Amino acid sequence: MTRREKVAALRKRWWFTWQDTLVLAAALLLTAACTAVAFAIPQEQGDSFSVYFRDEKLLTASLAEDADYLFWVEGDTAHIAADAGEAHENYNRIRVRGGKVCVESADCPDKSCVWMGEKDSGEIFCLPHELRIEIEGGGLETDV
Repeated sequence: MTRREKVAALRKRWWFTWQDTLVLAAALLLTAACTAVAFAIPQEQGDSFSVYFRDEKLLTASLAEDADYLFWVEGDTAHIAADAGEAHENYNRIRVRGGKVCVESADCPDKSCVWMGEKDSGEIFCLPHELRIEIEGGGLETDV
């Protein structure tokens, strides 16, 4: 087979067959169906939350009571207290309103914890400050 015949054979060759297209379409439909089911299942609302620093529980409080907390890190030690408006470095302001908890403000560089918004189930993370807020109760079960 000459070089021109090889090039001509490659140009005539199909990259996908109709069976490949069917498999791809089935995979996309299955992915879409699983995603729709995952978002359609309602999550139960939690009734309390815990604040962790490096997997050490610092505080457990109710979501039913509106409150503000100030979490800050000094060296290797974390502190949490009722928010008195004190200025600290490496801080997160935690707000509880209407059965939901959120990080209202923080001085971490990416502020992803602030962008997570108000939650009544699940978790909120602040990786630079090693903070984790876990919402508990309300029939939620986790594997820990």
